[in-house]
Amino acid sequence: MRVDLSACRYESVRTTFEKMRGWKVVERHRNRKRGGKDCPVEVERGGGLRIDYDLYWTDRSLTRTRFMRLLPHQMANHFPEMHELCCKSFLASNLSAMRKLHPDQYDFFPDSWILPDDYKDFSRECRRQGGGQGKGDLFIVKPERGCQGKGIFLTRTAGHESIKQSLWSLGKILVAQRYVNNTLLIDGYKFDLRLYALVTCCDPLRVYVYREGLARFCTEPFDPVAFVGNENRLPEGWAYTHLTNSSLNKGNEKFRHSPDDADPGVGSKRRISGVLEMLRGQGIDVEKLWERLEDLVVKAIISAQPLLAHHHRLHQPKDRFGDRCFEILGADVLLDSDMKPWLLELNHSPSYHCEGVVDSGIKRPLLQEAMRIIGPSIAQRAAARAHVANQESLEPAAGEGGACVGEASTEKLLAKMRSSVAHGIGVQSADRNATMQELAD
Repeated sequence: MRVDLSACRYESVRTTFEKMRGWKVVERHRNRKRGGKDCPVEVERGGGLRIDYDLYWTDRSLTRTRFMRLLPHQMANHFPEMHELCCKSFLASNLSAMRKLHPDQYDFFPDSWILPDDYKDFSRECRRQGGGQGKGDLFIVKPERGCQGKGIFLTRTAGHESIKQSLWSLGKILVAQRYVNNTLLIDGYKFDLRLYALVTCCDPLRVYVYREGLARFCTEPFDPVAFVGNENRLPEGWAYTHLTNSSLNKGNEKFRHSPDDADPGVGSKRRISGVLEMLRGQGIDVEKLWERLEDLVVKAIISAQPLLAHHHRLHQPKDRFGDRCFEILGADVLLDSDMKPWLLELNHSPSYHCEGVVDSGIKRPLLQEAMRIIGPSIAQRAAARAHVANQESLEPAAGEGGACVGEASTEKLLAKMRSSVAHGIGVQSADRNATMQELAD
């Protein structure tokens, strides 16, 4: 099986595939320099040439055009239109809609306002909380497509200069959330959890939550009193106290890589399992906490499942299984002092950089486990394509849209191959469908 890593910059992804049996890495630019000897090509629908691959891996979002051009034996590592989950404004909108229908089920994310659309409601809430006098609740405001802690600020009023600018700047959208004040601290430092979830099918929805992850710590002790006064002039270094993004905290000289990934008490990045064991030692029911974390991730994905399934069917109408793509999501979760988890955001392209033993001990096994789950589906498509290639010509037929004869035959053969395991698939997804039905009623 071949994986196209032309659009992937992570060395950990490349080395993972190179070490896995049955995989060969092909890259568009490298093979051009080598004269294309290592890279057979195939005829595309439009008559052009491209790399022959079974899996397309990209660090960016999957465009509709790229998704529509996937041949029956090819898969990609993103679903189209994943902004429904991973863009902060869309996620807030979807979760808020579900909260109106099921307030008891969707109480795991902070109150959110999309600015400038919800400016009046946000301003009213600030005044109600006494924000006009510099008192009341604290709000954290983020750019809707920001990352790595860029553009984030804290405020108690709706009159912050950046908020006023968003009212007059076309396309500048902010998301304001109520700040979780009673955050859980370990040794006086704020932290969050980076969970990983693998979505292998959107219709029916099939989700796997990785049993390991990262605990990311701030590099300055938590100080809730630091923001008394003028919110427009935050104290220097405030981000190292309140934001847990590792890419941001690496700018602080106090950032520390753990010398031992098995030590839960050292480093600005630690294993979730080590942190959970520390909490277990304090009498916390870790199994119940983990169930709540899994529940939170699955319900967040359910909020956008109908939209993901719609776009999948719209751009690949011949696909019967809803699994032409898969997605490794990174979920950022904060724990408060009552051990209640709060979902902050979802990331469709979590970083796979391995800068220390903790990163390497989590991200490489994560990729291997994801491909262990996805691999059989990719191999099945590749086998169906190889079988059809031996029997039919891949010349374009005069049918609708210039589709290939082999393309239609591959779909039929895939249906036959999967019919033998259809009963197992139905049983596997029955519980998830039941959950979705329960939430929709």
